[in-house]
Amino acid sequence: MTRINYNKLALANNDDPFLAAIASIQRRGETVQLDIHLFLVAVASRWASTGDVRPAIKMVNKLIDALPLGIRSNAIKAWVETHLGFKWDPAGMFKPGDLKHADLSIKKLANIRWWEFKPEPDYKPMDFTATLLTLIKKADERVRKNDPRDAINSDTLRAVKFAASGKTLGVADLLSAIQALDPQDMAHLMIELSGPQEQRQAA
Repeated sequence: MTRINYNKLALANNDDPFLAAIASIQRRGETVQLDIHLFLVAVASRWASTGDVRPAIKMVNKLIDALPLGIRSNAIKAWVETHLGFKWDPAGMFKPGDLKHADLSIKKLANIRWWEFKPEPDYKPMDFTATLLTLIKKADERVRKNDPRDAINSDTLRAVKFAASGKTLGVADLLSAIQALDPQDMAHLMIELSGPQEQRQAA
């Protein structure tokens, strides 16, 4: 098999080297994704046989850290959470969950490959209005849950709703939205409203 020199690929005078490169990329990509799956199955198998979850956690975390950015790490994380029961920590690593080694089904998880378990979603161009409406709906749901960890300003949310609806923003709502601004944003707004001369002075 001829080794492909990607640095000189642009010098090719026909399509054959490009098609060979595509075939090589496909072949190596399929090998890498299968190697990752076999690695995960091996980690699960050792945990099932030893009962010690600590090496399993260590190896999975090291794998996640080592993955190239082009690999769909979120799909691998979803597979690990579902089939190994590990929990993803906000600090950026897995921790043991409630699943016990005796409950692992090695045969089952070996036949569920991570890239098939969570396929990559289809590419969709951005629909700004639809995205904004979805965000508003999500914000409304979070407001109803009244989770103290959320930071959703009701005045800002109302102003965004008005903008998304195409209606004219009322003076009272506009003032409320302005009052909700943090000091830095308020300062920027005042500079914008002050006129060219004051903007030059501020700069």
